[in-house]
Amino acid sequence: MAKLYFAKMNVNDQIYEVYANKGLLSKLKQYIFLGISAKEDIPDDKGGRYKFFDLDKPNDTSLTITGNLGYINAGVHSSYDPDSDDAIDITDKNKLEYITFYFDVEHEILAYMTVPVLSRKKVLSVFTELISKGTKKYEKQGIGVEFIPESNLTDLNDELKKFQHLSKVEVKLVPPNGDKEDFKNLSSIDVAEVQDANATNIKQTFGTRSKKRVK
Repeated sequence: MAKLYFAKMNVNDQIYEVYANKGLLSKLKQYIFLGISAKEDIPDDKGGRYKFFDLDKPNDTSLTITGNLGYINAGVHSSYDPDSDDAIDITDKNKLEYITFYFDVEHEILAYMTVPVLSRKKVLSVFTELISKGTKKYEKQGIGVEFIPESNLTDLNDELKKFQHLSKVEVKLVPPNGDKEDFKNLSSIDVAEVQDANATNIKQTFGTRSKKRVK
């Protein structure tokens, strides 16, 4: 039985501009919607390419897209020959493996399926690259987004209960994440809390994919 997965899209590279300009997010969503097309592709080092095809954008105001994401490469199909009662191999220079998706750009939700060559992680990374490439006609460097896979919190809690001791916890956040004061309190270091947790090392990482130079 095929499984349907969900992911939440976040606009990353322009996140601070979005918080400063309330109307910018709607504009960027429109660019993302328009930038998703069958014209762009992402090549890989095996001679193949990833691309959208058979896209349907029924209503420009709702910013919803249905379609397919495919991986195209030279390959071999197996077929059954009833005359010889045997399998035969057919060479295909455009062998296609693909998944179906539904993308609600307005609400920043992606629903998708998977196949072996397009795993959950690969689908989201290819979407990210194709969006960046397809929006360069609207934004010079393209629009940088990140897709966060939907997680089943019930399953996660059940797994955490199996551990008697946690030695390391990693949390990934996208600033400013709504409330600046809450974010400040969360990211600040309290010596007493560190000692209570019996932590022996601390690591804070600030990352960006933006090409804008920071002074």
